[in-house]
Amino acid sequence: MYIYKNPGIGGEVISHQDSWFLHTEPNSVIGFWFALEDCTIQNGCLQVIKGSHKSGIHRHYKRNPEKGANQLLVYDRPAPIYPESSYTPLLVDKGTCILIHGNVVHKSEQNHSQKSRHAYTFHVIETENNVQYSEDNWLQPQKNNPFPILFERKN
Repeated sequence: MYIYKNPGIGGEVISHQDSWFLHTEPNSVIGFWFALEDCTIQNGCLQVIKGSHKSGIHRHYKRNPEKGANQLLVYDRPAPIYPESSYTPLLVDKGTCILIHGNVVHKSEQNHSQKSRHAYTFHVIETENNVQYSEDNWLQPQKNNPFPILFERKN
């Protein structure tokens, strides 16, 4: 996913855990977040709640179990509220890679600066060791378009 925050207008990304969207049992999602430009508080750097990876999954965004409903995707509970004081901004230089455990609560604010802030991110999940990808997840592999395998263990 390419994330771009244009100067002065780049929008916020609300607080979330990646495991809300890519749930596995047991939890295995890891995000790779690459800074394509220097990231500052002014241009909407990534912010995290330290230690939140130990707090479990707070919410799940999933396919609506009600067949024929207007909303295809729903959350299983209301949005949690996290105190602003609990966030730590990650001020990083262009080229930095941040690994994000699926349970880490993170967000980014609007870009209030005159400089853009671009990033590239992708997520990986475990496919071995009896890890199950939830059939309720919004994103599903298809027979003609499966998820790519990035690493395969040779026995």
